[in-house]
Amino acid sequence: MTGKLCCRNVRAEEQSVFRRCPSLLSLTLMSALLSPLSLQAADVRRSGDEAFIIQQQRQEALEQQLMPSAPDVRLSAPGSFARKINFPVETPCFQIKQTELEGADALPHWLPLQKIANGAVGHCLGAKGINLLMSTLQNRLVDHG
Repeated sequence: MTGKLCCRNVRAEEQSVFRRCPSLLSLTLMSALLSPLSLQAADVRRSGDEAFIIQQQRQEALEQQLMPSAPDVRLSAPGSFARKINFPVETPCFQIKQTELEGADALPHWLPLQKIANGAVGHCLGAKGINLLMSTLQNRLVDHG
């Protein structure tokens, strides 16, 4: 019986504390009720953030897939000017003994256009070879503005 008495005494003491301080009772009840809600809200917020991040990553991946890649608009491959021009073998062809650029005075002195043109000397060029030489010179001018 002492066990029951003890429980009754504790209950009586708890009741007396809550009677003396009703705000303590309401505070205790509020914290007991709101604790699980705040944990759930934190979980919802966390899962919402994760869902937002995943959605954002999907959107970026989709944009990259749908965005057309920028085409290479250069007239020739980078570094192609440093290499020797490989002229095709053609018939009929004309043996090139000398090349001369007209209007070279108006061109920048640091641009080795005459050196590129001199690369044709000693070759037998047909229509394709001459067009290749001209396009190489034009591309060099365009690349250097």
